[in-house]
Parts: sequence; structure tokens; C-alpha cells
Amino acid sequence: MKNSARGKLREPKATKQLQSKSLIVLRKTLPKPPKRILVPTDFSKGSRQALDYALSFAKQFRSHLVLIHVVEAFPIDYLLGLKSSEEANQWLMEQARERLRDVAKRLTGTRLGRGHVQTVVTFGRPFQQIAKTAQARAVDLIILTTHGYTGLKHIQLGSTAERVVRYAPCPVLVVRAKASSSAGVQPAPVTKTKATAARLDVQRILVPVDFSPRSAKALKYAFPIARRFHASIVLLHIVQTNYFVTNEEYVAFDYPALISEIRSSAKKELATLASSVSNWCQVTTAMGTGHPGNLIVETSSKMNIDLIIISTHGRTGIQRALLGSTAEFVVRHAHCPVLAVRERERALPSTKIPHGTKS
Repeated sequence: MKNSARGKLREPKATKQLQSKSLIVLRKTLPKPPKRILVPTDFSKGSRQALDYALSFAKQFRSHLVLIHVVEAFPIDYLLGLKSSEEANQWLMEQARERLRDVAKRLTGTRLGRGHVQTVVTFGRPFQQIAKTAQARAVDLIILTTHGYTGLKHIQLGSTAERVVRYAPCPVLVVRAKASSSAGVQPAPVTKTKATAARLDVQRILVPVDFSPRSAKALKYAFPIARRFHASIVLLHIVQTNYFVTNEEYVAFDYPALISEIRSSAKKELATLASSVSNWCQVTTAMGTGHPGNLIVETSSKMNIDLIIISTHGRTGIQRALLGSTAEFVVRHAHCPVLAVRERERALPSTKIPHGTKS
């Protein structure tokens, strides 16, 4: 009976076939350093933190910065069809252009050379315009801030950062804004990051892996960052306990023995993977059993991680509603910045809002 039940259980992801695919992906050409970085800003203190990170990346990789501000519509005026809405939006666009040019001028004058900072002001829904601009300008990396709201606040407002992660055509680096108690809202707890206006200190990078080509892609992005910042990489594998009892045969199955066997197999593959990439930088490994999102966040906090690099499926619609997204969970709860690497591009939802204009 045990053998019969065991055959019906889902096989662990840590298999030789997946391991070989993972190593094949790693042997391919590494991603080029980001030459063009898009930085959304709403002129708040929180968005300034993202700009600090972008400046450090721009200096390290000699990248160009594209600053973008998205002006959102007045919903009540649009519902009523009032002409004043157009006038108000035009005024907001002009004000945003002026403020964004001032920011770019300060950056050009003190930190980056001429021609290395561009500005864009658009009109519409922020996550859509950010993703469209990234695609139109062949952006290699987006760096933006999240407030890290949880509970009712997150249900009501959602997160522009999470939507950008879902739809952006390139990797997205999400920086946690400092805690704020404005309007009586308390964002998720956050520890002090090491980002400063002058220098970004990245010493330890956490890369969750499941031995698939998808997670190997995230690991590939970790190499140039680790080497440029002289950082070490921690490979984390999590054994998910998401097995379900479907009939009486599972009652007799030795579940702890199964988990132990999976952990043993995964430990060997984790060591093999670490050995195969150890020539790039210093690599250590870690393992856990449970909910991937929770364990990634907990491990990053315990190990004083400076940056998490994680792959994302980019699920949308009913599939995302049912399964959720580990990457989005980590973006929402992690104490440190999170670099989300897309498995594949995702089309933006259709919209009638115009693309906006360049400042």
C-alpha cells in the first residue's frame, strides 16, 4: 500500500532532469550589465530611496537613467465629463515636467555626466505607463519603491510595485520605503537598509532556487551584481509541504520519511549547483521546509541579506488569484530590496489611456 500511495504523490522538483536544465541555462551567456535604468518617482521621500539605489547602479555599471513620473486622472471629473479635468491634468503635467527637470539637473550636475539622465512625464495608470515606457525605451532594469502595505490597506490599494513586477518586460528592483504613520496607516515592519545617496553596500545576496531553468535565470542575474559589488551569494532551496490527502491510502504513508528523502536529494543537488558556480563568487547554501514566501523573508532577515534576487512566473487572472505569487509575497514583506526577474514577457492589459508625452 505504501508503494501505491507513494507513486501517486507529486514528485519533488529536485530531479536530475531539472538539474541538468538548470546548469544548461547557467552555461549560456550571462545577462549584460544594465545600460538603461528606469526610475519611477512621485517626488516623495520614499521614491528618493529608489533613486539612491539607481544612482549606485548607474555608477557601478555606467548606466543611463530615465526618470519617469505618471500623472493620474481625476476620476470624478472624468465620470462627469467636465472640461476642467483636462485643464487640471495639463497643469499637473507641466508642474511634473518642471519638477522632474530640476531633479535631473541636480543629478547631472553633481553625480552623473551630461546625457546620462533623461526625463519622461506620462498620463494614465502608473503601472501600465511604467511598463510601456520600459518596453518603448528598451530599458534593462526598473528600480522603484514599495510602501510594503499589508492587510486591509493592501487589499484596498494594491501595490504599483507588484503590478510592475507582474507586467514589466525587464527585471524590477523593488526598494522598501521607510516606515510611515501618515493617515494612521502602518506599513509592514522594515529594518534600516544600507543604501545611501553616495554608495550602495551589497554584501550578501539571497537567491532562492528550485533547480529549474526559471530560477537559474535569476541566479544568472546575481553573478554580475555580486562581482561588481564584491558580494557573496546564498543559494536557498525550500521543500514545499503542499501535499494533499486525497484518499485513505495516504493515511498509511510515511510522510516524514518522504520529506527527509526529498531534503536529502535536494541537499546533494544544491551542493552540485553551488560547486558549479563557485568560480564566479563566494557561494554558500541554505535549506528550509515550509511556505516558500515566508521562509525566504525569514531567511533574508536572519542572515542579514542586502538583496534578494528571485524569479517570477508573471501569473495573472484566475491563476494568480488561486495560486498567488511567491515573488510578489517577497516583494511585499521582505526587509531588503528585491530584484524580480521575469520568466517571460507578459502582455499589458488593454487600455484607452494615451501613452503620454516626453518632457
